[in-house]
Amino acid sequence: MLRPWIALITGVCLISWSPLFVKWAGLGGVPGPVSAYYRMLIAGVLIVPWALRKQRKQSAESSRRGYVTAISCGALLAFDLALWNTALLRSPAADVALLVNNAPLWVGLMGWWFGHEKPTSRYWLGLCFSLAGVWALVGCAVPSSLFAGGAGLASMSACLYAGYLFLAQRARVHIDTVAFVTIVTVVGSGCLLAVCLASDLPLTGFTARAWLAMCGLGLLGHFAGWLATSYALGYIRASKVSVVLLAQAPITAILAIPLFGEVISPPQVAGGALVLAGVLFVSMARDSNPGRLQSASESRAFVES
Repeated sequence: MLRPWIALITGVCLISWSPLFVKWAGLGGVPGPVSAYYRMLIAGVLIVPWALRKQRKQSAESSRRGYVTAISCGALLAFDLALWNTALLRSPAADVALLVNNAPLWVGLMGWWFGHEKPTSRYWLGLCFSLAGVWALVGCAVPSSLFAGGAGLASMSACLYAGYLFLAQRARVHIDTVAFVTIVTVVGSGCLLAVCLASDLPLTGFTARAWLAMCGLGLLGHFAGWLATSYALGYIRASKVSVVLLAQAPITAILAIPLFGEVISPPQVAGGALVLAGVLFVSMARDSNPGRLQSASESRAFVES
């Protein structure tokens, strides 16, 4: 069982570099939605052919409802990444990574509101920890300055990501993993291209360093990181994988200190610790629906940057 754990740790480390690739691309003049588009496009060049080859070897039946839900997931993922990448260009990578880590908690609320899944007392306590951490990270900024910076965009991104996870859990009941991955990648790329064209954002003319950063984002952060964590999910319980994935935020924060000169203040340390404690507290709870947790973890491994 050593190989799956090595794959999981490798995947988490690769995913943790994604925010830094976004920042490097930004230094080369690449807007957030554009780097998100190339992330999906570059990864899709490898994912789609690989997925189609595997699909021909399988005979799993997929329902129309599953396809429609997967298309919705692709659109949500596209706008999530557009906001997330933009937030990374406006705020420290550590803050953005920690704020987006709240998404699994919002999935619980969505399950309560729309899926009649009653949260446990452990969930509510973890949510309180996490919200306190968000307040410590964001501080008492007025709404205008909050949303002009990256914190507001990261919070909006977390909500979209939670919606993605919520629908992905249901899509996976009706559609197999290979088809789901393919649809999400194609739809996500198309939506991001539409956003870039509608916003009149440049798609070319970037520096060589920016192109290298986007290749790293698509190949290492997205494709290789997803592949490694997906392999681990075949051997390690999803509940354990979801906890290990929380290491992304602190790894990103540590890497950003020497690479971008970011300084982590005591309130940020306290806020980050509360956010991670809240998500960890909920993740360690015994899930009454293992299939749901497995699906959410697969989705998280696929998109987390």
